[in-house]
Amino acid sequence: GYLYYFRENRELVRLCTDTLEKEIVCGDPHLPADCVMTSVSPDQRYAIGQALMPGPTIGVVRLDLKAGTWDVIHEHPELINAHLQYNPVTGNEILVLHCRGSKMAADGTVIKRGGEEGSTNYVIDTEGNNLRSIAVGVPHTLSPTGHQCFVADTGKIVFTCCLTPDQKHDSRYPEGNLFTAAPGDEAPTVFAAPEHYFNHVCASRCGKYFLCDSYPEWLPGPVPLVIGNFETGKYRTLIQNCGATVAGAQYRHPHPYLTSENKHVVYNSDFDGIPHVYFAEIPDGFLESLD
Repeated sequence: GYLYYFRENRELVRLCTDTLEKEIVCGDPHLPADCVMTSVSPDQRYAIGQALMPGPTIGVVRLDLKAGTWDVIHEHPELINAHLQYNPVTGNEILVLHCRGSKMAADGTVIKRGGEEGSTNYVIDTEGNNLRSIAVGVPHTLSPTGHQCFVADTGKIVFTCCLTPDQKHDSRYPEGNLFTAAPGDEAPTVFAAPEHYFNHVCASRCGKYFLCDSYPEWLPGPVPLVIGNFETGKYRTLIQNCGATVAGAQYRHPHPYLTSENKHVVYNSDFDGIPHVYFAEIPDGFLESLD
């Protein structure tokens, strides 16, 4: 029921969507100017993001939304786009996108976006320690798209991978490009949906379902939104074409997600040239048909 956003003066504001009341939860002028917050803990106590540190390196910044203070809990030189996420159920883990081989200058300019190995993922605890790698990217899969999330509190994440240069699935995984894996797994598990090229992914709060946009082989083209059941392997198209053009700026990408009660889907679309956020209802019986 809350939205968080930064104002120009670096004040972090919490907006209650029920009452529209606003509260400044952090107004520290010393907060790094380039700090980008990406996730809030499920108890609404902390927010995490990344910011450039001396070195140069990238720091994982944790804001205490109760005390209004912040600290740096983790640093790494190759987190140019970390996509930090709290475990949405317990908040006891943080998921990190590691852009291996990337390099950033002292002024924040990205010198190199990545090396031949491409990106991977790891998790850390809430103090920035206990780093555990996940079987994502080379040598386990093709390079990931950079879109991933926790699957509730199962210990797993779900992620998508890129296609080959000739627009094919990984020859090791011809069944599809959506995977699940947990720290310690020797290899990820593929979800069989060979006709789809999944990109942005969301797991339901209950951990039973996923939602993905499926990119067309050639652009422009229809972009369906697909819901699947991790347990049964069944999947169905909810929206045949969400209308997003998917090329260029992020607001042209669907970025769909399921609401916490599994009754609605929220996504972006710019089919008329103007980006909007849309709200779609999941019909009665739709999810049950995947069981």
